Amino acid sequence: MNTGNDEEPQVRLKLPTYPPIIFGIPFVVGAAVHFLLWERAILPDTVALVLGLILLIDGVLVASWTVFEMMRRGEHPEPHKPTNQIVDTGPFRISRNPIYLGFVLVGLGISFLLNSVAPNVGTVVGAFAIQYIVIKREEQYLQALFGDEYTAYRSKVRRWI
Repeated sequence: MNTGNDEEPQVRLKLPTYPPIIFGIPFVVGAAVHFLLWERAILPDTVALVLGLILLIDGVLVASWTVFEMMRRGEHPEPHKPTNQIVDTGPFRISRNPIYLGFVLVGLGISFLLNSVAPNVGTVVGAFAIQYIVIKREEQYLQALFGDEYTAYRSKVRRWI
């Protein structure tokens, strides 16, 4: 029986929740450990402040540049919305995941501003969570959607940096 819908089923990206939440949970746990249980400085205060500000500003700039570039190319940074093309300009020439790189830089920046071990551990755990919960699924989605075009892009640009 023909229902009038002869289109191929659309390939969809399935994530358990939004990437900022996946990254943010371990980071927030690390920050809570810092504030509630274990304030352990890792650097002299001035060094931590300067390093933290540099990383925080860089992370915000990378993430902002990425969103701007995606929107300029007609794409949306929301991972639950369909992808229409591979964006390979701007920060995507350097990293296949510049928004997530921005998350990590912001997390490290805040961690160093707090000058604490625990939020840094949370940032690293958050990066691994993004890698294995989000990026792996996104890569499978993009491979299914774009095939050889995505394979060629993957061969030219690293996953993180």
